[in-house]
Amino acid sequence: LLSRVDRLVRVASPDAVALVLDQSNAEIAYDDLVQRGRGHETPSCQAFVLIFVRDSEKRGMAAEGLSRLVVDRFESRLGTKRVAKASLGATTFTAQEIAA
Repeated sequence: LLSRVDRLVRVASPDAVALVLDQSNAEIAYDDLVQRGRGHETPSCQAFVLIFVRDSEKRGMAAEGLSRLVVDRFESRLGTKRVAKASLGATTFTAQEIAA
């Protein structure tokens, strides 16, 4: 998985942006991010949306380490100011709901 992420990040435009949606460890709630972004534009034509879902406590801890590695790669390429992290809050989504 990480080698695929590396290839994806390597070809990302330097002005790309990334939005990380997670159930925890976010700097801002998604709804607040939407409100703060109203009226602002980004000149980027490439955006990555990274969604991390944990379906159990045990797997969640392992997934957290993996998600950190993925986000680190995007931050290294794009810079931390071009990677926004938003919390999904207490809302829980299944993989099928997210895919829809």
